[in-house]
Amino acid sequence: MCGDSINMLMMAYGVQAGGNIMAGQDARRQAGAEAAQLDQQALYERDTGKVTAEKIRKHGAAQRGAAVAAQAASGVRVGEGSALDAERQIMANTEEDAMLTLLSGDRQAEQLRYQGSLTRRAGRNAQRNSWLAASTNVLAAGYEYNRWKGRNTPIDRGYADDLPTRGGR
Repeated sequence: MCGDSINMLMMAYGVQAGGNIMAGQDARRQAGAEAAQLDQQALYERDTGKVTAEKIRKHGAAQRGAAVAAQAASGVRVGEGSALDAERQIMANTEEDAMLTLLSGDRQAEQLRYQGSLTRRAGRNAQRNSWLAASTNVLAAGYEYNRWKGRNTPIDRGYADDLPTRGGR
């Protein structure tokens, strides 16, 4: 009867250790999937910045063309003096907006990649901790088995007779 109890206890420790390992593996897989999603989001943010910057540049070129056409229609000499200054200002503003858009996309992408790396690290740590927890369960099982074995080992009568008793001899 006692042997059945210790067998059940050892199986419980084994199942618990296996559960810990499986939980760690699941956590690492989940972290890997989340990190991959963050990497994809980073690529998307960078690409969106590039596309938006290109749209800004095209819009700026159209704005510049419209300004030059309006100046020419009003009789202003295009490409000289204040007309040239206005044209340059439009292009400078356009390029600044495009560069800031690129920078913003790159920064968002970098932040997402960093979050992905932290997520991967958390997954690795969870898996490592699951192995430690499983090891603790195995050690606890060994301890419990040794305690049980010590209580259920017959004592050699010749040796037991030599042990002092509480009442004294």
